[in-house]
Amino acid sequence: MKMPEQIEPQLTRREAWLGRCYLPVHIFVLPLLLAIFPRVTGIPLSPVRSNVLYYAISAVYVLVCMAPFLRRTLEPFCEYPGWCVWSAVSGYFLYIFFSWIVSLAAVLLAGENASPPGNAVIAELLRANPRAIFPVVALLAPLVEETLFRGALFGGALAGGRRITGYVVSTVLFALYHVWQLPFTGYGWGALLYGLIYLPAGLVLARTYEMSGSLWTSMLLHAVINTLSMLVLLRM
Repeated sequence: MKMPEQIEPQLTRREAWLGRCYLPVHIFVLPLLLAIFPRVTGIPLSPVRSNVLYYAISAVYVLVCMAPFLRRTLEPFCEYPGWCVWSAVSGYFLYIFFSWIVSLAAVLLAGENASPPGNAVIAELLRANPRAIFPVVALLAPLVEETLFRGALFGGALAGGRRITGYVVSTVLFALYHVWQLPFTGYGWGALLYGLIYLPAGLVLARTYEMSGSLWTSMLLHAVINTLSMLVLLRM
């Protein structure tokens, strides 16, 4: 299997800051704007349409502003496809292993109700309009989240020689990103502990990007994880 002799940082300082500066917009500002949009305009916005708009807007941003980085990081994937696929496959099994450990700990601490509340929301959206939600969760979400979390945060830290910091910051923020709204939607602050369930994905996706040298490898793994998770939710 052909593999790169050395993986070089691919992110310029400008690109890293473009991603980092947009990250708060994606996490905080867009959800707020989409929440108040119907009240201000009087135009109804269904949960499905709101989620589609949320990821579509961020996808446009990363495709326009981070396009040079996305093109550069595609080169290792095209040059070493076997190694990149192996990085994704091994990453998936690591994800399963770490998720099993975290889920077991969650069951022991929280009992049977250890599933994140967000799973029920996604399941409802899938049942309401699977044709709209499937592409969003399987394609747009990996594109946006990998570019911002693994690209701008983790990749920017790698380029600056702060590898461990990159792992910690990108993994923790990725977990909090999935649960920070829970305390404001009827759940207590203890609901933030559900973020522990997302730590394995954040850690393994960063490891996959570093191992393969291509962000498209972690996007592929992210897409696989999301797709399989959606199939499981639809059967619940």
